[in-house]
Formats: sequence, structure tokens, C-alpha cells
Amino acid sequence: MTQLRAEVGICKLGGADFYPTHPLVDVWADHSIFPASVLNELGIEPTCQRSVALPDGSLADWGYGIALLSIGKQQWPCPVLFSPQDEFRLGASALQIFNLDEDYAAGKLAPAGPLSLGKAGSFGTAESSGEFAMPTSVAPLAGHRIWLRYADGVAGEVDLSDIAGAEPFARWNDRRFFESVRLGAGGAVEWGDDVALCGDALYLKLTGQAG
Repeated sequence: MTQLRAEVGICKLGGADFYPTHPLVDVWADHSIFPASVLNELGIEPTCQRSVALPDGSLADWGYGIALLSIGKQQWPCPVLFSPQDEFRLGASALQIFNLDEDYAAGKLAPAGPLSLGKAGSFGTAESSGEFAMPTSVAPLAGHRIWLRYADGVAGEVDLSDIAGAEPFARWNDRRFFESVRLGAGGAVEWGDDVALCGDALYLKLTGQAG
């Protein structure tokens, strides 16, 4: 089977010095995989543990965090898994975030097609259920900002500094806690078990519709 490798730089969030890598492009991997030793040396730490299915069918807990990846002229925060082995793979979530596809004929990554608008049919409209599009990706950025992508293709940064000082959001001042952001049930954006924001409210803020 033809294999494709990509030139990918990696560094910690807020960093500027990218470590060059040539990971295997693997669309069957949910997230990108890098050796834990390399990530730790770059100052990238796991924010939690995630269960992964190994090739032999067994399960293991690997570190899961966010790193800043660079491909071509683009730089985006992406989820990464901390492999105990010397393993470099560029996974599906990074390809989606960078909006790239494999071009095996040319032996490189190429721009993917237009983003899907999901059920909405157009940007900024509601789904047929009466709710806004569901968030599909979230990543922490510097300060009190997060990056979000929704199922209708809307994506961008949301600045949460206006509520960062109020309880329970004062916990965001712990950088490790802020970087533990994840998507929860029903489209909520969550930190830990007791701090959450409504995905619909963040959609309005992202699209400039919030009052």
C-alpha cells in the first residue's frame, strides 16, 4: 500500500520554534501520534489520559494534549496522543483542522474540498432541530481564548477573557485546567466536571450574533 509522509512542524502552544517531523499520514488514526519523549522535550504535556485501541486489540491509556502544528504556511492547535514508542503519525483530526487531503498521485497533501455546511445549508443558520450546529473540534489558545469548529463549517477563535474572573471560570487561571477543555454531551464545551459553556452561546459569540 502506498504511504504518504508530510513535513510537519510541532511546538507547544504559544511557542515559535517548530521541531521538524515527517509523520506518516494516517486517516485511520483519530488523532495525530508523536513519541511522548519528543512531546515532553518540547514542553508539551498531556492534559488527560485517553483509552486507545492497540493493533493487537488490547486497550491502553495514553496521554492526550494539544500541540501547535505547522504544515506549509498554516499553523493550528491540534490534539496529539503521547505514544510510548518512536511513532510519528498525522491523524484525521489534524487533516480536518488544516482542511487537507491526501494526494497519493502527487505524493503530498493537497487542499481538501469545500467545507460541509451540515444540516444547516448555509453559514449562521440553525439546524432543522431548531438548534445551532454542533461543535466538532475545540482547542485551547493563548490567554483565555479557544478555537472552535462547528459541523456547518464555521470555525475561529472565541475570547473568553470577559468572564474569566467570575466563578466558576476563575479556575481558568490554572493554565493546565484551561488546556483540559473538551467537548461534552449535547455540544457543551467543558473543563473538568463542573465548568461548562453552552455550544450554542459560543456559536453566537463566534459569529458575532451575541448581544
